[in-house]
Amino acid sequence: MTAHFAVKGRVLVEAHLLNSPFKDRTARRLKRNEALSAIYTDYLKAYLPEEFSFSGVPEGCSEERMFSMWLQGEDKAPALVKACLSSLRKYAGCPVEVLDEGSISNWADIPGYVWDRYRQGKMRAAHFSDICRVQLLRQHGGIWADSTCLLHSAIPEDIASAPLFMFRAEKDSRFGFTEFQNFFIVSAPSHPLLEAWADMMLRYWKAEKAPVSYFVHQMLLCTLIKSFPDAGKLFDAMPSLPMGPVHRIQDVQDQPFSKELLEQCRQGTFLQKLNYKKDIVPGSMADNLIEL
Repeated sequence: MTAHFAVKGRVLVEAHLLNSPFKDRTARRLKRNEALSAIYTDYLKAYLPEEFSFSGVPEGCSEERMFSMWLQGEDKAPALVKACLSSLRKYAGCPVEVLDEGSISNWADIPGYVWDRYRQGKMRAAHFSDICRVQLLRQHGGIWADSTCLLHSAIPEDIASAPLFMFRAEKDSRFGFTEFQNFFIVSAPSHPLLEAWADMMLRYWKAEKAPVSYFVHQMLLCTLIKSFPDAGKLFDAMPSLPMGPVHRIQDVQDQPFSKELLEQCRQGTFLQKLNYKKDIVPGSMADNLIEL
């Protein structure tokens, strides 16, 4: 844990104390993201593979299946999550498997020490889910969608059939240091990036007792693509869509429902990423999404 304290110290100094308060907000955020990226990459290099090479990368995602998960079981999910899962089944265009603690092992190989950490409360459900989704897609390929992803139209063909796709994090967003977010992933089976990424995750949790950052798993992949040019090329070959537009409804989900606002939020996207942890305000955008 001493190493984690050193990382936190660097974050405090380099991302905040040395980040001039006289700059505008965008400039400060860019500086912060640049510092965070460098700090976490330096720390996570210990989990890189000795080499990264690939041959015969699949041309596209060949497995017509979507995975999602609610660990306690779909019947115990909040109403907003159930609405999202219903939308996945409506628009996915392929079979949808909603997994839980009892069924994930039927689909993905999760090491015993990962299960132990999770069941003992030493690993967050979010981090356990991160491992599950990458293991699922490295083994089977297909599409992963978080249980808080609300599809409102069919997935574009160039996304659904891509060898790899994840939404990009805008450089000046608060997630900019992560490069991408993993709430929606498309992948061909055995994609070289997912193979290496999954191995890095497992090595990390075999060696470490806690996440160095909430976004440790995203930062592991960032470390890989910044350390090996071939990995970077595979990442850059993904279709590029920013994640900002898919959070529009989340940003206004407590506001009174408006069809006009709903259509504005949906413009130019095929999904919205929601937040089930917020209390549902009667008559709000989120409340009406449950009824749609």
